Amino acid sequence: VSGPHSELRAHFCAMSAVRAVLDMKGIVGPQPAGVPLQLPLMVLDAMGNVCTDYKGDFKVTISGGGDAKAGGPRVAGGGKPVFKALNGRALLPILCTQVTAVTFTLGADAVLDATAAAASAPLRPYRDAAEVSFCPGELRALQIKTTSHEGEPSPSKLVAGEVVDVTVRAVDAFDNLVDNVRQPQEELRFYLEASVEPLLDETLSTAAQRPREPPQKFLLQLAGGVASQRVHTQVAGELTLKMAQPSQPAVEHEGSARIKVVAARRDRKSTRLNSSH
Repeated sequence: VSGPHSELRAHFCAMSAVRAVLDMKGIVGPQPAGVPLQLPLMVLDAMGNVCTDYKGDFKVTISGGGDAKAGGPRVAGGGKPVFKALNGRALLPILCTQVTAVTFTLGADAVLDATAAAASAPLRPYRDAAEVSFCPGELRALQIKTTSHEGEPSPSKLVAGEVVDVTVRAVDAFDNLVDNVRQPQEELRFYLEASVEPLLDETLSTAAQRPREPPQKFLLQLAGGVASQRVHTQVAGELTLKMAQPSQPAVEHEGSARIKVVAARRDRKSTRLNSSH
């Protein structure tokens, strides 16, 4: 057939809507905590086509993770867990600031035609529930914690000669441990500085102060988001522990720890014996 009117065009549209499904093809791997996740939904016919003329609401249950008030999964902006489908599609913004796994489950209202859905081969791969894992966000800061050799957290006072164990954690904006760096060479490096402001020697009439020594420096590198160092105390005074010169300058590292170091008590008996000689 030839001529100006020989072309035949046909428009195929979706059949009646059969069920709503979660469209997870675009969500690959763990999602960063604190970044809104656009959870997608689409309404399909028995052949798996999107019903572009469908409009309606679908409920979803959010489970897993902690309480929403404590950073657990919830609808961003305080909205209800309901998809508002328009033209056969919908997006529900989800916010979770914890490192956890979250399950999203559609309700019974997602099945619009149970008989057609059960008989549809294209719809069989879809499930009522989908799980999304949330991983730490970008490294924001270094946090320093101290523990005495006896296990006391954040000791305020030590005796000269004792040791303090220092732990530095890499955290994101929501204090999640950033332990998901895949390549060891990409782990952050920094210096731990330990300095002592000596106490005044009150036994001297001039109240002379011991000369201040330069800070001890320990070059540390994170491993799994954590670095540790044992620091020995020797001089009585105020011990300050802080971080400096991170290999990623944008990382916050202003945190510090201060511990009072007191002189060790001399044994009175040995003191008398020494004085008698």
